[in-house]
Amino acid sequence: MNRKEYEQRLEALGREIAALKLEAVEDGATPKPPHPRWKPKKEKLYYTIDIGAACAGTNTWDSDNIDGDIYSLGFVFQTEAEAEFTIERLKVLAEMREWAGEWNDPWIIIYDSFKVEAIPVYGKDVTFGELRFASEKDAENCIKVVGKDRLIKYYFGVRDHGNPAETE
Repeated sequence: MNRKEYEQRLEALGREIAALKLEAVEDGATPKPPHPRWKPKKEKLYYTIDIGAACAGTNTWDSDNIDGDIYSLGFVFQTEAEAEFTIERLKVLAEMREWAGEWNDPWIIIYDSFKVEAIPVYGKDVTFGELRFASEKDAENCIKVVGKDRLIKYYFGVRDHGNPAETE
């Protein structure tokens, strides 16, 4: 093998190694989610959140950094209804944060059997992801101001719970 053939072979092996690195390897690879998010094809329309107008807007998928950033935030939707739902959910969470306290406060809001209520966190219960409240009154006021039906739909994610929340 002469020098030119040797360099060509090294270049070909380099391309082959680069291609192998791009392939997904099953053993030890990062697991794939069972329900991956929808991602539009190049030059296809998607819905997103128009922050300036606080409503759903549309963009064309260009696979650029802006699309990637919007996608990483979870703001790429197939339908206008999905975008509008997320807008309302974000509004509910913003309203709730005005009543919520610290991560280890002793009160939470639950939804059980069509009833939304404030309950204390018992003992050393570990709760995940939900907002916590410093007092029962703060949690109850949050329920009252935000509204039980909005909490059920947008905070607890029960989109079609069918019956209005129990009112007391």
